[in-house]
Amino acid sequence: MTAPARHIAGNLVWTAHGTVLAVWRVQPASYLHTSRAEKLKLYHATRGILAQLRADAMLMSLTMPIDPIATVQRMVEGIDLEVHPDWIAAADATLDLLVDCDLYDRARFLVAELPAARPLVGARTIAASAAARVTGAFGLPARPPAGTEVRIRRQQEADYLTRLAAGPLLRRATATEVAWIYARAYRRGLFDLPLDGPDADLDHGDPRHDPQGQRFTAESRVSDGHLIGPALTVLDEAVAFEGGDRGDPKRPEGLRRYVQLTSAFGTGYQAYGALADMPDAFSFPDGAEWFGVDDTVDDPVDWYARLRVIPNEEARRTARRKLRQLVSQKDEYVGETAGLPTSLGNAIDALDDAQAELSSSSDPMLATTLVFSVAADDPAEADRRIARLQAVLRGGEYRLARPIGDQEALYEGGKPGNPPPRACRDFEQMLTPRQLAAGNPFAGADLGDPNGMLLGFSLDGGCARPVLLDPARGPATDRSGSIAITAALGAGKSFTLKHLAWGALARGGQFATLDRTEHGEWVQFAQNAPGSTEVVTLTSDAAVSIDPLQIFTGDEALQFGTGFLCLLLGIGIQETEGDVLTSAIKTVLGDRRPRAANLVGVLEERAREDRGRRLGDAAELVAGRLRGRISEKLARVVFGDAPPLRLSRADSVILWTPGLKPPPREVLLSPELAKRLLGEQLLAQAMVYLAAAIMRKITFTDRSRFGAMCLDEASFLTASVEGAQLYEEGLRESRRANAAVWVAAQDVASLGEPRLRALIPIRVAGRQGSRYAAEQALELLGMDVDEEHVTALQEINPDAERQPDRVGECYLRDLDGRVGFLQIVPPPIAGLTAAWDSNPRAAARGQRTASQPAAPVAAAGAPGVPAVKDLTLLGKPLPPAWNAGGNRRGPSMRSAAPDGQ
Repeated sequence: MTAPARHIAGNLVWTAHGTVLAVWRVQPASYLHTSRAEKLKLYHATRGILAQLRADAMLMSLTMPIDPIATVQRMVEGIDLEVHPDWIAAADATLDLLVDCDLYDRARFLVAELPAARPLVGARTIAASAAARVTGAFGLPARPPAGTEVRIRRQQEADYLTRLAAGPLLRRATATEVAWIYARAYRRGLFDLPLDGPDADLDHGDPRHDPQGQRFTAESRVSDGHLIGPALTVLDEAVAFEGGDRGDPKRPEGLRRYVQLTSAFGTGYQAYGALADMPDAFSFPDGAEWFGVDDTVDDPVDWYARLRVIPNEEARRTARRKLRQLVSQKDEYVGETAGLPTSLGNAIDALDDAQAELSSSSDPMLATTLVFSVAADDPAEADRRIARLQAVLRGGEYRLARPIGDQEALYEGGKPGNPPPRACRDFEQMLTPRQLAAGNPFAGADLGDPNGMLLGFSLDGGCARPVLLDPARGPATDRSGSIAITAALGAGKSFTLKHLAWGALARGGQFATLDRTEHGEWVQFAQNAPGSTEVVTLTSDAAVSIDPLQIFTGDEALQFGTGFLCLLLGIGIQETEGDVLTSAIKTVLGDRRPRAANLVGVLEERAREDRGRRLGDAAELVAGRLRGRISEKLARVVFGDAPPLRLSRADSVILWTPGLKPPPREVLLSPELAKRLLGEQLLAQAMVYLAAAIMRKITFTDRSRFGAMCLDEASFLTASVEGAQLYEEGLRESRRANAAVWVAAQDVASLGEPRLRALIPIRVAGRQGSRYAAEQALELLGMDVDEEHVTALQEINPDAERQPDRVGECYLRDLDGRVGFLQIVPPPIAGLTAAWDSNPRAAARGQRTASQPAAPVAAAGAPGVPAVKDLTLLGKPLPPAWNAGGNRRGPSMRSAAPDGQ
């Protein structure tokens, strides 16, 4: 048994049967949770590609193990580990987590036979293929194709790819990917060969091509008019036994519908089934996607589809002939009391529809054989796995046949370049490109970024897949990196923000947020955050002042000072009082040492000068209100005599205002209720605005590193005109500042107007508290608002006490617009997540069991550089346990992401 590939050059394969194949890697589009419009867009793109096939082709979907080392390498790529030791600890803990998990991804390919080249070149190809079979029998290497033929075939491949008009759906496969297809064929169930990582390379043993002893990743090259490339002898080194070897102790009695592969890696067993029956009619979307069945079972399932292209004219003649045969059978049932059989009527209708479709277009007919396969190290397990797959297909009115005696033939039929075996012809389904595209061969469940922190595991397949997220990728690719999180109380908003913040800080970023809680949950986070931290306590006896006229300069002092004071005094910027206040601020800013407290004197003087006139009355009104607000106890943090806050360059800055209670959003949006606000409520609202301005200044100043401005419970900022303006400016300017705005709210309306939400590409939706909130969250994600999705959003991420393995579930729309269902997993570092949990019960448990000492925090307003915490506090990584019993929800989050955030 040998591989049909005679030579590989890039994505081109010269086979031992005289054909040349082009192999393209499918870049699957996100499908499962996308809107109906997006599904139809993918459907039409897929149909267009299939309709342009002009020779035999193959569709392949192959599982590949996810290499833990390769995943961790993606996490640390571009990070200076000597400068960021916390990220070393995170990467090491992640590796410990991943090595205990059986994780699989999926690689999809389209393989098409190139049309015959010029007659002379084609004859040479056939002759060389025949010679290769002869020399291969004696263990001699095959003669590579000539450089002229390679150039011709590469031009053919380029023209073919242009004709397919696949856009981002297809890219040329690499030589390593092509070799991987053949090499993994006989290792399945024993040593699943990854496609990336240190175990992905293949020895090719050609000293002429690779004198340095490198791996198969080396590309072919033309030398002296001939192509020199990797030797292919290692791509198929197994012996196949139909139904098992007689001497195999595992060989069962009775029917043996599997093929046994014995190689240097051991003995594996693969079971194959061909799709024998399909429904007479199906709907799209959400009704015909039979290719997606591979991700509905827990076991790794491969499939391939052999496509025999029948030209349109020939297909129409065949359809007419079969239709006449079926119609003629009607006479056999004349006088039958039961009438015409339903199956015959359905077959006639289906042929009639196919004939009409072929007549209205130039699309070919695709004679399709779809073959599914599973593998295991035991024949009984392989039998159980394919039986489970049969049961799943049977529920959708599909029948998967397991032909006896054809298992080896179906195995060989899955290698590109081999002619289709007789068994494939026996199970052909006549499908138009429209019907085949409805099966969704190009649909996928990819999610997340190429690099970054481990956010969690995708749950959109039979096997969980790690999802990485790089908070800084947006600005680095000229896009916004802002993130919006919406979820009900206790559904994980704050916990997710802390996870993101910890990852951004450990990777060298900067972070700032406002903590309004009495117990200081973000202060507690800062004690365990990487890098240097500074906590600024903003109370009536604070050691610093956050006077905007002293902290900011120039236009920023005018903008933020005006916004703060308008909110504090309850006046509009466009009103007469607003004009008077703006004029007074400009006057104070002209002083050598401007202070907000000096505004009272300026306003009183203006009132005396214009007494009895409109501006004088307005100045007197504003001065009176300002005197009243200054008398508030907390107002000392702005109008007091303490030195102004120096904008920190610490890695994380926490502005702590314990017990600050701004008025609810509903009150602020009601003109009548807003007039009845108490002075302390107005001050709290203004303080939130001022804190957001300070955080923006801190995180947007240093463009050399990524900065994140975090707004937990953002409704207090977005409810006012001034706050919404500051919010919008932050969203629009963050990309240029190499920064992002992270915002969390209990409902979508609190995230601002729809035009502002459009500026946030990354969106997370957790459990929603009502049907209306669920519908709004689905619109935010770009998903269809249907009953199934609404119910799912109300039921995910339940109480940790009842279903701890489901804690952390949410929907994610990533930077590239793909939507997926995942379970968030924080860094598996001992003691870290317990310090993040805001659940009161968890806090009580943490006080009884806490063993990790708190890191020092720089005092507010203290001179010198903010304190840097002891990095040795991080303990040995403790990976969460993996679910038992084949739970398709992936890694357990029992102790990783507690509820109640």
